[in-house]
Amino acid sequence: MEPLAPLPNFKIISPLVARLLAGNPGPFTMQGTNIYLIGCNDSRIMIDVGEGLDCFKDTFNTFIKQNNIKHISHIILTHSHHDHVAGLQSLLSDPNLANIFHNTIVYKIPTDTKHINNLTEAQKYAEIQVTIQIKTTVGHTKDHLCLYLHEENAFFSGDSVLGQNYSPVFENLRIFINSLTSNLNFLADKRSAVLYPSHGPVVENAYEAISKLIEHRNKRDCQIIECLRKAGGLAVLEIVDIIYKDYPESVKPAAANSIVQHLEKLIDENRVEKSGEKFLLVEIKEKL
Repeated sequence: MEPLAPLPNFKIISPLVARLLAGNPGPFTMQGTNIYLIGCNDSRIMIDVGEGLDCFKDTFNTFIKQNNIKHISHIILTHSHHDHVAGLQSLLSDPNLANIFHNTIVYKIPTDTKHINNLTEAQKYAEIQVTIQIKTTVGHTKDHLCLYLHEENAFFSGDSVLGQNYSPVFENLRIFINSLTSNLNFLADKRSAVLYPSHGPVVENAYEAISKLIEHRNKRDCQIIECLRKAGGLAVLEIVDIIYKDYPESVKPAAANSIVQHLEKLIDENRVEKSGEKFLLVEIKEKL
């Protein structure tokens, strides 16, 4: 795994975008969850909210005071994982932040949660002198979205693409790859777009980053097939021990989930079959 690049607690990374760390570094959150503030006046759009940790509130308060930010008009939640949404009520109900979050509109997709508004694939709106387009990107979770900031040709990837390394966490790999391919097509005429991930540093070329992730997942398919070809049949944890032999034990439970998703995709494609706890290659026989 690539060593993690150090990131400051907050940084203005472009004329319209600031990044704040949620204060929750860890094996899966890396340097911590990136929280973004979009805009250039005293009102901003906030992308994700973190876990509600006091250290993030300190970072947030310091940043808004230094930059004369008076109001968060909208919060857009990229998806419902704990490190992205758990701090919502903590922020909205904090009496010290009442003016900042006064009448803030909260968005995510899709949801039955009261007081949270739904977003749709086609929604495109201008707020605070910026134009943001929503791109539904399911597969990592059922409610995952990405965002495209037109004014800066910037793509906010949520957890679909990280700033470093590759996330082994997704709910449905086949759907995830389809979503990534859709985003790749969306960016086909925006090849210079920068990528702002929810974890890790800025990536200078969003199109290349998504292409590399799709290629990585295809290579993982090939690795699994090669393992099965050599062994004749393997259980999930046996495959994990082979492919992730140089990784720390702490990442192997998530790696096992990743391998399961790859195997399910390969079964759907009629390339692998399951026999008990073992997975085997499907023999391709010439039809007579």
